[in-house]
Amino acid sequence: MTIKEFFSIPSIRFSIHILIVLGIMLNIYQIYRIDKIQQDLNKEKNILGILTQENNDAKNEKDYYGSYLFKEKYAKDTQGYKIRGENVVDTSLVEPDSNTNDTNYKPTEIKKIKTNWEKWWDVFFLAPINQKASL
Repeated sequence: MTIKEFFSIPSIRFSIHILIVLGIMLNIYQIYRIDKIQQDLNKEKNILGILTQENNDAKNEKDYYGSYLFKEKYAKDTQGYKIRGENVVDTSLVEPDSNTNDTNYKPTEIKKIKTNWEKWWDVFFLAPINQKASL
């Protein structure tokens, strides 16, 4: 039996066609799997990029909250502290620009804040005088 006669048998021809079709289907499935894996990989890369950015932001925020600049700003804004030798300006007393029509502006008097020794002076020396005047 020659090769030509062998491949002319219908069952052999059918088997060869089935093998070819199965090979093509297998290749199509592998291409599909590779494409799906690449899509999953791209999703994971995007998630990794987002998480890396969030991590960097968190590190920068942690560094900022630990910095002297933040501590100084926090102490000034929330606690009312100031640096030794620093003059604090009350911006609510500044007149608005003449270009703006701000009708809510009300000038206020600046109260002198008494130092600790002045408060004690008032307690010991002015309090008895005020008590005698009220009698």
